[in-house]
Amino acid sequence: MTSDLAKARYTEALDLHVLPDLGAFFVDQIRDHDLEAWLVKPRKDRRGGKYSPHTVNGWWRVLKMVLQAATRRYYLYARVREVEDALRRRARTARLAGRLMLFLMIFEFLRPS
Repeated sequence: MTSDLAKARYTEALDLHVLPDLGAFFVDQIRDHDLEAWLVKPRKDRRGGKYSPHTVNGWWRVLKMVLQAATRRYYLYARVREVEDALRRRARTARLAGRLMLFLMIFEFLRPS
């Protein structure tokens, strides 16, 4: 953030649009469905009209920057990586188990009685 205007916009986005909905969560508790609900939540501007997608995308950019900074600062990436690795290992194990079962079924079928 280089300018005072940018700081004011980021602060406004956080104070008025991000924290009222997501401020009660710890950062590591925010899930995809929370973010999706936040993004599609109907909002009215001061005149009662809808905010433009460009405006909501600006709020999203601010939220994304906060989440990325928190991930780096609190080493949440390591936890995310651990989960991803565990899921990959589980999928690999399932594929190997499936191949083994197929091999055993073929072997059983082809084995002379």
